[in-house]
Amino acid sequence: MIKLIQFSVICLVLLFSSCNKKDSECIKVRFSTAFCPKAGASLVTIESSSGSSNQIALLNVPLSYQVRDKVFYVKYHYDASLDRIDDGTICPAIFGLTTIYVVDSVSETDCMRQ
Repeated sequence: MIKLIQFSVICLVLLFSSCNKKDSECIKVRFSTAFCPKAGASLVTIESSSGSSNQIALLNVPLSYQVRDKVFYVKYHYDASLDRIDDGTICPAIFGLTTIYVVDSVSETDCMRQ
């Protein structure tokens, strides 16, 4: 019985830890600005052919890509432990709630073709 409980706990831990990091997704984005509520994060607009504009925050965007209106491609994943704003941060602009993702790679060419 104890072995069954231990096995069940291990399976649950593996199941939930695998949910935190999905396979990287690749998207085309346009750099907007630094994302003030989270140190080191950038606010980007997802470029879509439909003309809709969704914004997300990305951690680890290289400085050479942090140029206003620069278009580039990113592979990224979600990490729940990093998706929180820094406490006590005072921002000059009001930022709405947005999910914070982690960059895996950045490219000026379409990462879907790599």
